[in-house]
Amino acid sequence: MPHKSVDLRKLSANELLHIDETLARLSDKTASELSELSHFDTPWLAAKDGKPIAYRGVFYRTSKTAVTEPSDEL
Repeated sequence: MPHKSVDLRKLSANELLHIDETLARLSDKTASELSELSHFDTPWLAAKDGKPIAYRGVFYRTSKTAVTEPSDEL
């Protein structure tokens, strides 16, 4: 549980929608399942032991972690 309030007015409608969709997609997973899934994601795969994970990696996904829209499948 958060220890302080968040001012949601600082987030755009698209950002809030993204958060809601991500929570809906992943909320049934256990911590172990989320950890396992993260190990198939580009930021984790590209990281070097003991080094920070590069932020730019979030823009690339593997087929196992990619989220596509039905229109993307055409």
